[in-house]
Amino acid sequence: MLPTGLGTMSWSLILQIPICALRRRFPLGMRMSIAGLVVTMVDAGCFNDGVMAMGAVIRDSHRNVIMSSCCRKRVDVDPCTAEAMTIEWGLSLACHLNFKKIMLQSDAKVAVDCINHLIQHANLGPLVVDCNSLMNKFDFISVMFIMQTVNAVAHNLVGLGRRIGSRTWLDFTPMMSDYPVPSSFVSF
Repeated sequence: MLPTGLGTMSWSLILQIPICALRRRFPLGMRMSIAGLVVTMVDAGCFNDGVMAMGAVIRDSHRNVIMSSCCRKRVDVDPCTAEAMTIEWGLSLACHLNFKKIMLQSDAKVAVDCINHLIQHANLGPLVVDCNSLMNKFDFISVMFIMQTVNAVAHNLVGLGRRIGSRTWLDFTPMMSDYPVPSSFVSF
């Protein structure tokens, strides 16, 4: 039996597993279809010259790209903090675009587990508070860990952000080959 009071949400389950906590990752073997759900995949990269780059791709429930974005910042942070900052950025993007039901996916297990209150990491405390504040603005939210191989598009956007800076594209995701490195390329 499916839970009651779910409004306009429609469910399709491989296994009938009750959903107790909407902020947790979905159990293995479960496939969900929720009207209006968008999936935001994010990744981050830190570089030796004190540059951090972030990438995000937002897709609708049919896997069509709504928006892709990359961002470059001059900030010297450790990889775990960079990944948590990127999750916060992804949540901010979804919030500013007025999405109400999102599934945010990241390949940063420690950051995801901190945001889901499964573990604590002293350096991530303020970012976790900020992420949870953003998460309260959604009708449905899930922040989940995914394997790095599944997150290749967001990872490629990190490289693009490193190369060209902050950009946003609607309805498609650019390729690195679309932006060749000029011979006079200088970072920043």
